[in-house]
Amino acid sequence: MLYLHVGPIDRRKIFGDKYFPWSSDYFDVRYKQEWFDDEFVKYIVKEIDDSDAIGGDVIKSPVLGTIPPRELSTGCKTLISIYKTDEYIFSGEKLGDNCWNVLFKICKDKDVTLPVYHYVLQEYIDEHLPECTIVNDYNRLCKGRDNFISMLSYVSFKQKVRWCYENNCIEAVYPDGIDDLECTIEEYLMEMDKAPGYKYWLNGY
Repeated sequence: MLYLHVGPIDRRKIFGDKYFPWSSDYFDVRYKQEWFDDEFVKYIVKEIDDSDAIGGDVIKSPVLGTIPPRELSTGCKTLISIYKTDEYIFSGEKLGDNCWNVLFKICKDKDVTLPVYHYVLQEYIDEHLPECTIVNDYNRLCKGRDNFISMLSYVSFKQKVRWCYENNCIEAVYPDGIDDLECTIEEYLMEMDKAPGYKYWLNGY
């Protein structure tokens, strides 16, 4: 299952030395040639970079020609690193929107912890997704694409409010897709009330 930590959090404090923010740096030093004999790794390379792993550490790209794995995209490297290691936690910001369906395929067979700050566009996500858990919102369980997208936006917004309150700062927040969220404007305003002096705009509200 995928276990998400959504919004602004102190990643070093929560994950300690297990957090590896630069997945390319990890991958470039630690990848192994035999990884690319794995059929699922070949699938990742094809799905994300439209390239073919043809054996060893040789990748055939339609744009770049024959390249080493170090020249794969950051999203591709991050997915392969997540798939091939249980030792580290990587950054969700290194995954483009086209990476999420593949990530959910990985999470069918293993538990993956991922911090993520950005919003994911709905059109990139399959309608029927496996369940995932938002850890920093009381282990909220998400089922299906619409619920996943709504909760990602909703929890990210709440985390921004908490972050500003805890750090005594002011920030303008524009929550995406507010009309589709499974909460009311009153619930948003209750969150806002926790941060005295907070300035906000809610898509015209």
